[in-house]
Amino acid sequence: MLLRLSCELYWHAEYYARILTILPQRQIVSAPDRFPLSAPRQRTALALVLSVARCSGCIGSGSHSWLPSALLRSARRISRYRTMNPLRRLSCYGAVTLCVFGTACRGSDATAPRSPSGLHVLQDVVTADTIGAVLAPLVATVTDGRAHPLAGQRVHFHVPVAQVLPVHIPMFLVADSGSERVVDADVTTDNMGRATVGIELGSFAGSTEVDVSLDSLRAVARYTIEPGHAVNITVQPADTSLYVDGTAVVHVAAKDRGGNPVLTPAIFTSTGAAVSVDSTGAVHGEDIGRTTVRAQVDSAAGEAAFSVVPRGRVAVSQADGDLSADTAVFVVELDGSSATPVYVGRALGILAELDPTWSPNGQELAFVSEFPLFALHVTTVPGTPEPVLSDDVLRGQRAPVYSPDASWIYFSASPTSFTYHQLWRLHPDGTGLDSLTASNGDDDLQDNWPSPSPDGTRIAFISNRTGIQRLFFLDLATGALTPAEIAARSVRWAPSGETLAYVTADGLELHVVQTDGSGERVLLAASSIEPAFSWSPDGAWIIARVPGHLSLVRVSDGLVLPLAPMRAFHEPSWMP
Repeated sequence: MLLRLSCELYWHAEYYARILTILPQRQIVSAPDRFPLSAPRQRTALALVLSVARCSGCIGSGSHSWLPSALLRSARRISRYRTMNPLRRLSCYGAVTLCVFGTACRGSDATAPRSPSGLHVLQDVVTADTIGAVLAPLVATVTDGRAHPLAGQRVHFHVPVAQVLPVHIPMFLVADSGSERVVDADVTTDNMGRATVGIELGSFAGSTEVDVSLDSLRAVARYTIEPGHAVNITVQPADTSLYVDGTAVVHVAAKDRGGNPVLTPAIFTSTGAAVSVDSTGAVHGEDIGRTTVRAQVDSAAGEAAFSVVPRGRVAVSQADGDLSADTAVFVVELDGSSATPVYVGRALGILAELDPTWSPNGQELAFVSEFPLFALHVTTVPGTPEPVLSDDVLRGQRAPVYSPDASWIYFSASPTSFTYHQLWRLHPDGTGLDSLTASNGDDDLQDNWPSPSPDGTRIAFISNRTGIQRLFFLDLATGALTPAEIAARSVRWAPSGETLAYVTADGLELHVVQTDGSGERVLLAASSIEPAFSWSPDGAWIIARVPGHLSLVRVSDGLVLPLAPMRAFHEPSWMP
């Protein structure tokens, strides 16, 4: 039964083979549609003939000579299979089989040399990925004029690299497993006409390509390199100040490990109740205090610090300690905004202490100008500074402060030289110069930092009259001097009149103490605290200079609010 089925199949194949040898090419391609194939064996026979023809390249080549006469003769013999014995039928079946497939494999011209005429790249669907990603291999195919694959062709792959410094290599090629990463590779096509090279993206985001060439043939594969996950984040401002109901915006710049900007939106959270923040990074001051806003992109995070401060204005000096900058006096808001120059001097190349101080009504400022050399000046705000006392009368004038009724300005100066200082006072118009402390004959005497009591009866000051710098009290009515058992560098009377604040003699701590010596406590500790500091008008805060910036300290609980926007300022005086 099987032999009979095979022979019937070839009988039908012989019939269709005869027809196909005389059909035009366009009809051969559509031959299955031209014949009524009612029997499964007939359809199978025709499919066999057409499959062999197409695989051998005969259909479409213009040649209909792919069925030789031997096939026809064998087919005729097969048509008489009913008279054959089984062994002979089997031999005819094999002969026709060998003839058909031998003819198909031989083709019309198997030995003629072929030259490449087609070069194509078969890119993976994913041609965009993040830096450092390993993509599917890039495959280039080489074919001849009949679209047949060509083996043994040497294909060149090249990654263009901009010839600028620093050199940025956008991607790498890997010709073989385990080989080095390169930007140029030559790969030989296999039996399928394919040349394959591995693709590894570089560290720099952007668009790039791989140029593929073979002789005069060219092809291009294009890729997009996207930024990777953020590993570094910069938050601005890093530290700032604002008032309650004040606003600020946190700006975030995130980068991946290749330094490419990452545009993923940051997630913002506030770590405290002093400020609130929305999804765009807009910050709103809610309550006085210190807190941070955390910004996160992927696994990278950064923080911006915020001091929500009480409202107020201070007079400050600039360039104290900066020998190359011009000296100046400014009036500025406590949040660092609206800095207005009151006086601008010049760079002296020496440490200039301008010591600005407000009058009790907040209308005038007294300060020390560096030219004429350390001479006392007074100015309205706004206004033009005017000298109060010439430097040839008293030398080294410093640390001016108004009396509570604004009738006097107390200060320290030397009548003969810069080597020692006494306490003096005069009226703001320059009249009534009066010495408050007398020399003890010691050329190293230093009476400094006078601070009148709020009731105007006494002056607290710092002196080394007993061999060490310590706190003294001067009774203005009697002139009596009373030393206190407090070693200090500077002192300021609180507005209430019941408390004193002073910087310790070593300059490391700020203390508060009752005027009777009780209740002393450390309010602020730092690696150094400048001697010039100031109370707020209500006595709730003290503003002082620590390394790097001014800071506010709340007297009740020691809360410290750094004033980062005021890094350049020194010697603060709180405006009444």
